[in-house]
Amino acid sequence: MFLFSFIGPFFSPYGEYEMFYIDEFNSGVYIIGENNKITALNGGDGGVRWFLELPKDISKGQTASDGSLIVTYSDGEVVAINPKTGLIDKDLSINIENPIEFNRDWPDELDITLESGELYATKGGTIQKWSFIHTSKIVSEPVQDDSRNLFVYSDTDELMSINPVRGFSRWEYQSNDKIKFIVNGPQMARTLATKMLPNKKHILGTDRLGLDVLTRLMYGGRISLMVGFVVIIISLTLGVFLGGVAGYYRSWIDVLIMRIVDVFNCIPTIPIMLIISSVMISLNVVPQQKIYVLMFFLGALGWPYIARVVRGQILSLREQEFITAVEATGIKPMRKIYKHLIPNVMPQLIVIATLSIGSVILTESALSYLGMGLAFPYASWGNMVEAVNDPEVLRGYTNIWFPPGLCILLTVLSFNFIGDGLRDAFDPKMKR
Repeated sequence: MFLFSFIGPFFSPYGEYEMFYIDEFNSGVYIIGENNKITALNGGDGGVRWFLELPKDISKGQTASDGSLIVTYSDGEVVAINPKTGLIDKDLSINIENPIEFNRDWPDELDITLESGELYATKGGTIQKWSFIHTSKIVSEPVQDDSRNLFVYSDTDELMSINPVRGFSRWEYQSNDKIKFIVNGPQMARTLATKMLPNKKHILGTDRLGLDVLTRLMYGGRISLMVGFVVIIISLTLGVFLGGVAGYYRSWIDVLIMRIVDVFNCIPTIPIMLIISSVMISLNVVPQQKIYVLMFFLGALGWPYIARVVRGQILSLREQEFITAVEATGIKPMRKIYKHLIPNVMPQLIVIATLSIGSVILTESALSYLGMGLAFPYASWGNMVEAVNDPEVLRGYTNIWFPPGLCILLTVLSFNFIGDGLRDAFDPKMKR
């Protein structure tokens, strides 16, 4: 996991926050102006996608089968315009023999007609379903896109999209150019490549935000492993110091430190972390700093067990003959603790630290899953597993949440096996 998390990203072709997109055709409409200016609008919301001004007079426009806009000049020259970029694309095949044919059948068997600058929808020739009356006069016959929405424009060069069933305006766009005619057809749109299943380009697919799962897994391992080691270092530092002082000096110092240990053992970790998380949210702590606060408090809450172990070992070692000989030399107590007592406790500390790393990684994962750990856009195995809160992801996209869960399982098992092996290696009874 170390090689995977710390070396793997150097070989990944993608970045941690690199989002991926797919190009697909969406409903749209093109405005052809008198000044040979083309404006491409999104059919769904009327948003402008691109502008293009051509050098010659445009006499005709239609959408080809490959989605490109085919424009015919008045001199007969034909050019193809890329629907994605809005540029004349010589690489696009000009296919005007097979243009896209849009459905001309009005919905619900309605007859939609233009009369005196107003639109009317009738059924059976007699029953009027709706009428669309605008403040300006409608001058174009209605055209329909593949979503069956209507497009018309007025004598004030205002383009309108109309719901064909209810007859209300979906959106309006005021053109700055005199409208010559309009062409409706699909336009290339970029959408996030979310929840992609594993493929050649993305071995583990993409997540809900269009991010590569394998790359996020590598970077997430860095955070989870770093949290494990930093928390253990903090816990060891506090535990060894306080446990060593309590075991060596005994008397009231020992009683005081052990009562502090008892108090810390009574502190519920999860509720405390929930409170801390709420405080950080209220203080607008940035996401990258939350992980440092998390590590500090996990380390500050994890030292009591280590202090008890160190105290017990030092109480036993303090009566040994080599300690009596050391006391005869007259060295200072703190030097005696850290040079002669703590090294003899080191085998037990190594075992405790190794076994505890797995536990810390599990705790960090649980806290991130609950929303108290590292927040997006930063990745950790815990907040990647949090995706299972979405029932759709849980049922149909195991490639999003199963890999980080498996990494947590394998990492914790590995540290537990290493800890068991070290414990057996340092235990004299196992050597018999």
